[in-house]
Amino acid sequence: MKKTLKPGGQVIIIDFHKKETPIGPPMEMRVSREEVMKESQQNAFRLVKEHTFFPYQDFLIFTAESAGGK
Repeated sequence: MKKTLKPGGQVIIIDFHKKETPIGPPMEMRVSREEVMKESQQNAFRLVKEHTFFPYQDFLIFTAESAGGK
């Protein structure tokens, strides 16, 4: 994904919380916020913003780290 992302581009991940909610996919299809954060950091993506207005979803915005770590 980083290869196709323009400089300054962002990746947005919106996923249901990994806990029971009145709507949404089954638990085995959900990914926890912690798991998304870990995978993103391991692949040199940095969280730049997080919205909390959805009651049952995480809304995370990432950008790719530059070669210099910025």
